[in-house]
Amino acid sequence: MLRRRWVEKRVMESSVKNALTMLVGPRGAGKSTLLEMLFPPGKWRTLRLDGLDDLEAARTLPLELMGAEMALVVDEAQAAPELLVPLRHIAEREKRSVRFVVACSGKTAQLADLIALAGRDDAVIPVLPMAAGEVAGRGDGELLERLFHRDPPPAPEKLGPAPPQGAGGQFHRDPPPALEKLGPPPPQGAGGQGRATRQMLPTSVARGGFPGAVLGSGPGGSAAYLREYERTFLERDTALHGGVGDLFPFRRALRGAALQAGGLVNLAAIAPEAGVSAPTVRRYLELADRAMVGVLVAPLDIVRRKRLIKAPKFYLRDSGLACHLCGVATGGDLVFSPLFQQLLETWVLQQISARCAALVPAPEVRYWRTADNREVDFVVMWKKKLLAIDVRHTDALKPVHWAGVSAFCEEYSDLAALGVVVYSGREVVRLKDNIYAVPSAMFV
Repeated sequence: MLRRRWVEKRVMESSVKNALTMLVGPRGAGKSTLLEMLFPPGKWRTLRLDGLDDLEAARTLPLELMGAEMALVVDEAQAAPELLVPLRHIAEREKRSVRFVVACSGKTAQLADLIALAGRDDAVIPVLPMAAGEVAGRGDGELLERLFHRDPPPAPEKLGPAPPQGAGGQFHRDPPPALEKLGPPPPQGAGGQGRATRQMLPTSVARGGFPGAVLGSGPGGSAAYLREYERTFLERDTALHGGVGDLFPFRRALRGAALQAGGLVNLAAIAPEAGVSAPTVRRYLELADRAMVGVLVAPLDIVRRKRLIKAPKFYLRDSGLACHLCGVATGGDLVFSPLFQQLLETWVLQQISARCAALVPAPEVRYWRTADNREVDFVVMWKKKLLAIDVRHTDALKPVHWAGVSAFCEEYSDLAALGVVVYSGREVVRLKDNIYAVPSAMFV
């Protein structure tokens, strides 16, 4: 069952304006399906380099495959990097007459050259695991933009009974300006795959956002799909993006990093469990980042009064894969798991990333942590504004839960759009003048 993707508009606009449009993302994120929907064979010539015929032709006669005027789609381009060099030259020479749309799984060295050629911020487009809103068929996920713009509103739709008040009566019932236009929640999609309500949240986190896991996983469901995905990634993509001598330490290193999600990368803690050295663990995580299965989240580098921590954090890009590696098979398992907090952070980052991929200019996602342990899980940087997002697996917020966001908004009062605490409650709550608690069910 097909679902509309939030990046569709950006892809189409780029394919009209730019000689070269790049789609990059992890294997299985839906790039091929997106190309088939947007670029039908009658108007576009398509080369699928995961097929032997097109792959052989691309490797032996790349220049003959391309004329001076054509609309060409190249899928799985990382399989034939030798095709990328002539493609680059033609795109440079014939900017007005050719239109190339190239999709790659991960970020290869040759791809980096093409990305440099594409140059324009709107021409390099990530296609990432789906947000829960995409799975549910919900609109275009404008929550991030509304938070940045702080539009004044009527009270947003409530999701149920109010959560308990925090200590000291710190909850304010004023409706949050940024969420005025959210409107009523969308209906559930077919097959019970509706938006992640509070009851559905653990299931949404455990399934993740790979289309094959959430839309058509077949016998065995999403768990079987994720097992096969792990095997395919380990056997094929690791060789493409850097090579791993022994797959088992690599797998253990990924699992260790998934267990650390939300904290600073501690290579020394992962290394003994993986059975390799700390530098090898670092290389493994960098490989996962190149394959776009994981992401190294850099710290915010805008320094004010407080001294900042500079180490990166690591997350897997898909919460379902993270759950699989951590041994959490279902939403029911997750409900009672001590890992819920860090896996929920992985899921929230997945929602943020899916929406950021559709925006121009492309937002950056960082994190903020000071030497005195004030922290914000995610800081979205967009149009010279900062949006602070912290994740709390609780429905009873207390002042300590938004202390990091409050410190951030004070430190960056000239840049901070809003502070947001994503939590497990049932309604939007105003915590301070510019800080709001937003239910995880709405953050899709």
